[in-house]
Amino acid sequence: LRTAFADVGDAKASVAFRLGRQELVYGESRLIGSLPWVNTGRSWDAAKMTLRSSLFQVDVFGASLVRSLPDEFDKSGNGNRLAGAYATSTKLLPKATVEPYVFWRRDVNIRSELGALGTLSQTTIGTRVIGQLPARLDYGVEMALQRGGLEQDSLDAWAGHWQVRASLPGWATPKLTSEYNFATGDDVANDGKRQTFD
Repeated sequence: LRTAFADVGDAKASVAFRLGRQELVYGESRLIGSLPWVNTGRSWDAAKMTLRSSLFQVDVFGASLVRSLPDEFDKSGNGNRLAGAYATSTKLLPKATVEPYVFWRRDVNIRSELGALGTLSQTTIGTRVIGQLPARLDYGVEMALQRGGLEQDSLDAWAGHWQVRASLPGWATPKLTSEYNFATGDDVANDGKRQTFD
């Protein structure tokens, strides 16, 4: 069962809820998305509340990743939990959309760098900004920090995405894109400091 959910409130309601098995897609799916390009796309057993006002929209959710199992009914749980809030506003910057977010992930029975099995607690805080510039240019920037721990391991990682795109004149309106992506990695594999961005 890929998706099966109930909506309470429509797309214009100031408060709306979605309960059940659903896709979670935010931003450009860089951190949370449905992975539509793989054989078995991602879905979540989740409860999501959407708050809307004239200044912003924010989704607040709690979810568990659904595991695709080849020989039995797909199920969620198994200790993998995700909660978060993702806001969107077009009023903070001229000709731009600002999307701040915070995610908290918990997973169990993960092996630490020092060898012990433990529980991962990971917080990701970030912001995505997309907008228009003069001279037919548009841009996208996203940066995120991760902090937390796993047993004796500390977690300290970050990632960034920077893009500038030019829309060229002509009947086909071609676009020329320049993009750079970076994420930290782990310098030493067993020092108790997890630096690889997840």
